[in-house]
Amino acid sequence: MNNDEIWQLVRNVPALAGLTDVECREFVGQGRVIEADKGNIILNEGRTGLGIFLVLNGMLTVRRQIMGQFPVFANLYQNDIFGEIGLLTGRSAGATIVAATECTLLLLPTRVVQQNLSNGDSATFKLMRHVVQTIQKRTLVMIDRMVDVYGHPKKHLPLFERMYTGARKT
Repeated sequence: MNNDEIWQLVRNVPALAGLTDVECREFVGQGRVIEADKGNIILNEGRTGLGIFLVLNGMLTVRRQIMGQFPVFANLYQNDIFGEIGLLTGRSAGATIVAATECTLLLLPTRVVQQNLSNGDSATFKLMRHVVQTIQKRTLVMIDRMVDVYGHPKKHLPLFERMYTGARKT
């Protein structure tokens, strides 16, 4: 993928929508474009994160190890972000991210983002505003899922039984 194609994808990412063209080009220049093949592991649960990833195209799955299984918890699509929790907290990744299709990602390394924040970089603060909104949205989705599970436990019981009995067999 050439720089013009990457630039067009980057300009459509909502996390960067509030940036001027100059801010966006500087920001992208500090990042690293990653081309991932289907099946590539981008981020491993329990490992230190690398920074914030912007999904420029493709689809990824979010998986967590539970009772010896690796169920898919969510999918990430073009314009989504991930890796933000590790960047903000310094904690290891809480999930494994796997490319479900060929993907193009923009990685903004932790070191760069932290340095930009320390320097009062307005573009990075705009990105962080979007990161907080993303965390809020994901939290609300999880709350809705929990309400569904606890409100309708019989509906979800077969899944839990499969996970539990599958884990016991291993």
